[in-house]
Amino acid sequence: MGAEQSAPAPVRHALSDAEAQAVAKSIGITPSAGAVVSARDLLKLVGPGLRAFVPAIFIGLVCAGKDDEASHPTRGELEVPLGDFLAGVGAVCHEPRQLAVRCLLEALSDTDAGVSEHAITSFLIMLLQMKFCGVEDGPVPDFCLMRELLGLEGFPVAAPVASAAVVEHLPDAGDVFVSWLGHLLLGQPSPAMVDVTCSRIAAPEGLLPLVLRRPEFMQFAWKPLYLDWRDGRSFFRLTQGVLHYPGPTLVLCRSGENCFGAVVGCAWEETGAKYRGSGDFLLFQLSPKFKELHTSGRGGNLMYFNTKMSHMPSGLGFGGQQGAARLWIPADFQEAHSVCSDATFEKGCLVGDSHDFMVRFSVDVLEVWGAGGAEADQAQGQRMQVDASTRQSARKVDRARLIENSFDKEMLFEKTFKSADGSRHVHEDDEGLTGASRSVG
Repeated sequence: MGAEQSAPAPVRHALSDAEAQAVAKSIGITPSAGAVVSARDLLKLVGPGLRAFVPAIFIGLVCAGKDDEASHPTRGELEVPLGDFLAGVGAVCHEPRQLAVRCLLEALSDTDAGVSEHAITSFLIMLLQMKFCGVEDGPVPDFCLMRELLGLEGFPVAAPVASAAVVEHLPDAGDVFVSWLGHLLLGQPSPAMVDVTCSRIAAPEGLLPLVLRRPEFMQFAWKPLYLDWRDGRSFFRLTQGVLHYPGPTLVLCRSGENCFGAVVGCAWEETGAKYRGSGDFLLFQLSPKFKELHTSGRGGNLMYFNTKMSHMPSGLGFGGQQGAARLWIPADFQEAHSVCSDATFEKGCLVGDSHDFMVRFSVDVLEVWGAGGAEADQAQGQRMQVDASTRQSARKVDRARLIENSFDKEMLFEKTFKSADGSRHVHEDDEGLTGASRSVG
């Protein structure tokens, strides 16, 4: 008897037959026994901003589909069997996101000793291109704060360590790549792109760590609800833009070199004299250093938003208490302040690194962005229509009720009815004279 043949190693991919056919169709290859895929096949599908990353993406995909590191393609090997490519796409799309992150970081590295600092920067630029509009022709961003956030140092870093740090501190990084890949090769819906090109506060690279750490800001395109340089420095205009918006929303403020703000996780409603709010809230600083101040669980003064009660402070506040909100923007935009600690949010400075309890600042630019998508826009529009109808009904005075009795008639419409009575008397006199003339005739 001949030697017993060992069973072939299982193919490591989870693509269905329909998905495999969709990938082959996207790259323009007919599946066959000898079919091969090259990086050039992928290159023709991507936009100009990502073409420089195609070789690394190609190698990363192929490596993700192979258990044996010895069989990984080299940086110069940019053509592989179709089955290997499909295995990699399946592994990236259907297995834990850390696998995709690790393979991409290794493929982007310019050294075989581990993940280089250049690879981290390239990876972040690639994510920036995949998630934000209008960055393809911009200057190369500086990711010093981002690398500091990841806590990586002493490059090159072992690939498992680097990928674990990315997944921990930027948990949606892998999802950005997988969503982009699914649209590119599997015909899945286009992922929502964030367009903040008109923002005068934060560049996309500054917002990237916040976005990659907040899944609620990854689902839909953003909408500017209020831009003070567009809508005017007016709290009335701010209220018009944000009122009844169900969220989530991002409040951005710039004062000098300081960029900071708040994540609002509930609908924007008047709070009157009290703090209200529920859901996911966060205070953050984008520059000069990225930091997030989460709710502490010790206090519930999340949001103060008063425009109607004139005997109470008018403005927008988060945390703290009246007179000492953690972040306070008054209705006249003057004498804004931030305090370094309160019971609602974690301790830390929002404006600069001052050790003073309260820091006053000037509001140079204020913006509010909505990230709730079309459903949030529709819900806000419906509530605004209800408000408009209510105001219109209030303006319509029931005249019959105002003149129910002679007292109301005399007090409210004295001149009107006197004039009407006078006209009636004159009319009656004329009729009498006319009748008299006819009788004389």
